Amino acid sequence: MSSLEKIKNVPIAEFRGVIRQLERIYHTDRHACVGQQEKDNNKRIMQRIQNNLLFIECNKKKPEDVEDYEKIIKITRDYLGFESLVSSTAEMIKQELGFAFDNETEFLAIVTLAVAHGSGVTGDRYNHLVNQELANLNRNAKEQGNLV
Repeated sequence: MSSLEKIKNVPIAEFRGVIRQLERIYHTDRHACVGQQEKDNNKRIMQRIQNNLLFIECNKKKPEDVEDYEKIIKITRDYLGFESLVSSTAEMIKQELGFAFDNETEFLAIVTLAVAHGSGVTGDRYNHLVNQELANLNRNAKEQGNLV
């Protein structure tokens, strides 16, 4: 599934399967890694699965499914680091599109907010990210002479 597609509604079995896959990668495979190369590869796999999970939805999910989803997203986001998740998502989008963006700062701001929203960042933390990204965009516009 392309990460650029709209959020896709999937059957409950697929939704739960992706959650279980990410749980297995985090709780089991991560501990079996030997050496830095294996650990780095495991992180890339974990990031890819997490990115895919952020772009699926299930109308038939139960409260337990939502709890499992939120829990594994938080655990893996904390393990991978939020900035790492943003940069991997941005890189994946660039590779799929096959071209660079004219305004890298604007592109990263959009990706940051999308990842934050999809990762369950809400309330004051989300508002802080919005304000931070708006400040970055304004700073970039001033540097380019597009904002007075």
